[in-house]
Amino acid sequence: MFKLDKPYPTTLILQAIAANNVSSLLERKKVEKEAVNGDMGHTYLTTHTACVVAPTS
Repeated sequence: MFKLDKPYPTTLILQAIAANNVSSLLERKKVEKEAVNGDMGHTYLTTHTACVVAPTS
């Protein structure tokens, strides 16, 4: 989840995400369950994976 400073066309956002080879989709419920002190699961993800779709590159 992220917030932008103003509304942008959905297609622009999706194209930007798709063009970035370091993006991935995460299992939100799993990551939220592992969150510690509001870190949104960052600590967990440094040593685990929770990808819905494996990266292609």
